[in-house]
Order: sequence, then C-alpha cells, then structure tokens
Amino acid sequence: MSTTTHASAAVVALQGAAEAAYRPVAVAGRGFAQARTDLARADDVEAALQAMIGVVVAAEAIHKAADQAVKQVKAALAEQITETGAGTVRNERHIAYLQKRSDYLDVPDEAAVPEQFTRRAIDTPALKTALAGGLQVNWARLMPNPEQTLVIRTRKETV
Repeated sequence: MSTTTHASAAVVALQGAAEAAYRPVAVAGRGFAQARTDLARADDVEAALQAMIGVVVAAEAIHKAADQAVKQVKAALAEQITETGAGTVRNERHIAYLQKRSDYLDVPDEAAVPEQFTRRAIDTPALKTALAGGLQVNWARLMPNPEQTLVIRTRKETV
C-alpha cells in the first residue's frame, strides 16, 4: 500500500470512528434537551420533580454514551498512530502517544505466596452483616450513615 493510500485509509478510519462515536452522544444530547424542555414547562412542584427525573436519566444517558465514545475514539487514535507509525501527535493544546503499560502480576498459586507479600484485610460485608445481626464486640461497631443517595429505577408498569 502506498504512503498516500495508507494515509487516506487512516483519515477514513478516524473519520468513521468519530462518526460512529458521535451518533449515540448526539441522540443522548437530544434526549437531554427534551427533558430540560419538559422541566421548563412544568407548572407546579410535583410536575417539576417528575420532569427532573427525566433530566437525571437523560444526563446519565449522555454520560454512558460519552464514556463509550471516549473508548471508541481513543482506540481508533491508538490504532492509527500504530498503523501510520506516527509516534507522537501534537495539536495546539495536546500531545498523544502510545506508552507501554507496566507489567502485570500473575500469581497462579496464592497459597504459595510468603506472608511478607500479603496483607490482612477486614471482610467488611461479613462483619457488617454480623453486627447488624446482633454480634457485639469491643473492636468494631455499626455506625448510622446520615448521608442519603438518590436512587432512580425504572418502574414496572402496573396493569
């Protein structure tokens, strides 16, 4: 493949990857815009609270689509840097290059690992369950958490 053909293929590949990543983000963005419009039209507190659920769900959809888009376009950029042999790529504000990842540890037999290379850890879920079930010890206690978290779930339709 000639250099010109290779470069053209890289351009087409990058453009295609960006387009494929863009579509779900754009759809999610339109959903967010609609949810925001629905909220703006709310005329009482209950309607506003209900509409705000839609805004949150739409924002989560944008987040999910954007996370996926980042993975797709980064993979495409890395592939084309490799394919073209570009090495380091710079634009006005950023620099991109491939870096070797650090070695990873493979331990096929954890029982064979000497104690100096292990840590003792508290089994938090088991201890919390035991304390909630009535276990009383002087070295741990279950503390109430005053913080709240917002939970939004899809309702099951009732017939």
